[in-house]
Amino acid sequence: MADRSRTALALLAAALVCGAGIRLVGMAVKQGYVHDETISYLAATGNQVNWASARDRLEYPFAAWAPVADWQRLYTSSEETTLRCIASDLTLQDTHPPLYFWLLHYAVAAFGIHPWTGPALNLVLALATVLALYGLAGAAGMRSYQAALASFIWAVSPAAVFTSAQARHYELFALTGLAFVWLLIRAIDERAGGRLATFAALSVVTTLGLLTHFYFALVVASAVLAVLLTRATPRCRTALAIGLALIVGAGLLFAVHPHFWRSFAWGRHMVVPFSWSEMPGRLRVVAYTLGSFVTVSRRIATALVALLAAGVVSALALRRPSRSWIARQWHDIGPRLRVVLASGGLLLAMQMAIYLSFLSPEHAFGLRYMSPVWPFLAIGVTLVFTRMRGHLPSLLAFALPVLLLASSLAATLRYQGPAFRPMIPTQIIHDADRILVDTSARGALLRVLLHARADTKVFAAEQAHLLSHTRDWLPQIRAGDLYVSMLPEGNTLKMRQEIAALLGKKHEVGVAHGALDGYTVAYGLGPAVGEGP
Repeated sequence: MADRSRTALALLAAALVCGAGIRLVGMAVKQGYVHDETISYLAATGNQVNWASARDRLEYPFAAWAPVADWQRLYTSSEETTLRCIASDLTLQDTHPPLYFWLLHYAVAAFGIHPWTGPALNLVLALATVLALYGLAGAAGMRSYQAALASFIWAVSPAAVFTSAQARHYELFALTGLAFVWLLIRAIDERAGGRLATFAALSVVTTLGLLTHFYFALVVASAVLAVLLTRATPRCRTALAIGLALIVGAGLLFAVHPHFWRSFAWGRHMVVPFSWSEMPGRLRVVAYTLGSFVTVSRRIATALVALLAAGVVSALALRRPSRSWIARQWHDIGPRLRVVLASGGLLLAMQMAIYLSFLSPEHAFGLRYMSPVWPFLAIGVTLVFTRMRGHLPSLLAFALPVLLLASSLAATLRYQGPAFRPMIPTQIIHDADRILVDTSARGALLRVLLHARADTKVFAAEQAHLLSHTRDWLPQIRAGDLYVSMLPEGNTLKMRQEIAALLGKKHEVGVAHGALDGYTVAYGLGPAVGEGP
């Protein structure tokens, strides 16, 4: 960039160092796995179908007292595990394409499965995203210090940091989304877009994006629509070349992942009926998620978004000068930057429309789901502060990354959610010689197995099976054993109480310290009834 300066380079270096630093802190304190993370590791080792088959048929080690060492074969790659096997499993048991899980497969092969394995992979992707954001902002016409500041803001924002903390594909989703818009900007630039390499790269990134998340189609749609709405449409020849590049990219998806369409059958099961009574709850989720770019405090984030929305509406509705200022700023930033901002805004609008129309489940608008939107938000925030006159906006612009870094660091060290802290303290699981688990769901059971000793014996089956086959597990229960109860589909609080009552006939039953959260409970078994401590 022509105006590259020491300030810009220092900011970019700070973005890389601080972004890496806060993620390394998260990796150091991370002890647990969230539900979807355990599924990621199961997918990365090519065992989704093996798990489902053994579970459905109640084959060993399911519904039997089996050492954790025997369970490990269900989340360990074999010599026959290939990338094609991983992709095939995903089409039969999941809703996501395979690219991230291929990368995670090699990370697991190199380092094994640990709470930090996926985040370590995400750290590499996050650093690449910092550089991609800097490159996109510069290509769109931002000054070098603005581009570096936007990269810094994204790198240390709580939303981006918490996305990196989970072994899921959303970090890669953000990177491929940025790369696509960057290449599209180059393609519509008549001075640089006529090169064959640009269109070839656009095809490849389109394929990589679709192999990362099927919602990448929304990134493509929002970016193309942004070009049309901002009247940045290139000449007919260039437009045809862009269209051909997108078609080739989609065609490559068929070549690399030919049965991807099977995953859509799983996606249809996630659509829920529309309900006006649940709409306020979804609106609160939207407000909290957007505010989480600044803080993970639910109340502060929701209030912040509500105040911001009210201020914007008031300014546009009541103050004509405000509308004129916004229109003037929009005109002055230039066509390429208008395309970038419009792409981010349209992508946000599309994802909100899908969520608020109940085409996605209740949890599908969290921090990670918005990962491709956050870089565009960082660009927008940077422009707002750096284009306002006066010393105060400039001071706030450079203070914002520091405030975000402090917010992310405090949240990482204090946050008690399963992204960093397991629902059941790991020491309780590690110390148990036998563990009774009332679920065999892949996302739930693995969270226990991954913390247990290799010689610990585990009996895992659904609550209904445990109650109807008590002879298979109850006689082996001893003092000091652990009963872990979870409530995925099919399990109920009533059946949990019935199982606890059966155990209570033989042993004193107490809730393990720090384990109660309503969804997951660990019951420690004391001396036999009638015996002293």
